[in-house]
Amino acid sequence: MIELDDEKSKMGLGEVLEADYMKAKAAVEEEEEEEETDLQKQAKTLLSHLFLRLDALSHFQYTPKPHIEELSVKPEVPAVQMEEVAPVTMTDAQVKAPQDVFKGGGKAGKKAAGNVKADSEMTQAERKRRRAKKKRAYENKEKVKPKVVEAKMAAKGISRSDIAALEKAKEAGVALTATGDTTSYTKSAKVFGALQDAKAEGGGKRKRTLPEEVPARKRNSLML
Repeated sequence: MIELDDEKSKMGLGEVLEADYMKAKAAVEEEEEEEETDLQKQAKTLLSHLFLRLDALSHFQYTPKPHIEELSVKPEVPAVQMEEVAPVTMTDAQVKAPQDVFKGGGKAGKKAAGNVKADSEMTQAERKRRRAKKKRAYENKEKVKPKVVEAKMAAKGISRSDIAALEKAKEAGVALTATGDTTSYTKSAKVFGALQDAKAEGGGKRKRTLPEEVPARKRNSLML
């Protein structure tokens, strides 16, 4: 028969557990404090010399090497199959990454970007290929630009001769207005003089002034 103490303990549960832990720790420390005898030390030394000589006789061929875990890499394998994630019944198309499915340059006008890479991720060959592609696109755009401008001018009723005359006027520094007036902007003094004359008139009926370079006959026809 086991007799149980029916008196209330004066120690709490934490104190009881602490006392048990200290007793177990003290017992372990006492075991560790036991020193080896001279005979045990001598036996260990002899055994170490014996094992060293045996290894030397076998040229250390039978010495076990440290175990190194090898990492096996499986390329071109979907992650679902490697990790064995359910559901098992999945097609290869469902486990492919977006860059594997969307290669770019497909049917959408061959303008799809596909797998976009940063500059740091691109190789030297890929960077050269990208620069060449941009250069070709720029050259094609420059070739088509004159035809587009000519088509717009033809739609407005402007011929090639008019365009050539306009280019010559720009090179000479003369601006052609819609009324046929010509104004020379090669000298800033003439421009500011015309602005001062317009300001002096005070908002009344403005009188057009023509540069002195324009012939008199043309000046009379333009002033009418």
